[in-house]
Amino acid sequence: MQKTKALGMIEVRGRLGCIEALDAALKAANVSLLTMVKVGGGLTAVFIEGDVGAVKAAVNAGGAAAKEVSDVVSVHVIPRPDPNVRVLLKGTFLQNISTTDISVPSKTASVKKSTPAKKAKTDYHTAKDLNAMRVVELRSLARSFEDFPMTREQIKFAKKDELVKALKKCQNGGRN
Repeated sequence: MQKTKALGMIEVRGRLGCIEALDAALKAANVSLLTMVKVGGGLTAVFIEGDVGAVKAAVNAGGAAAKEVSDVVSVHVIPRPDPNVRVLLKGTFLQNISTTDISVPSKTASVKKSTPAKKAKTDYHTAKDLNAMRVVELRSLARSFEDFPMTREQIKFAKKDELVKALKKCQNGGRN
């Protein structure tokens, strides 16, 4: 029978505090890092795993260290998470968020970035694609172009049809 590892989570406002929490957690007990996620709205979360006692000690140490440099939003330990929770962490949840997966086998860390499932700014978007996008996605896409014909302030308050028109023009090299 395979022993289920405990799951520890620390959510902090800002990346610096999360890195401080992670450093303290990894030093405090024999745990390993699952992932670090930039949640959004200034929040970053770190997920660790190991034996229940080790994860509890690591999460407590990480939370205390993060309080020194940042706001700790929450800390939590799930002693025996359901296998579907792990599927959620490695599946669709992380595909919708900008993530950095870091695995720590022993004393060395290897870093691998995963890319979101969205189209890159260099991809061509058809008029149908642009019209199907939400305004927040159009604004994000517009901000990704260096030579976009609107200022950031104009993008912030632009309506969907204005953004679609400007994006079409930008993709066509300034031609309509």
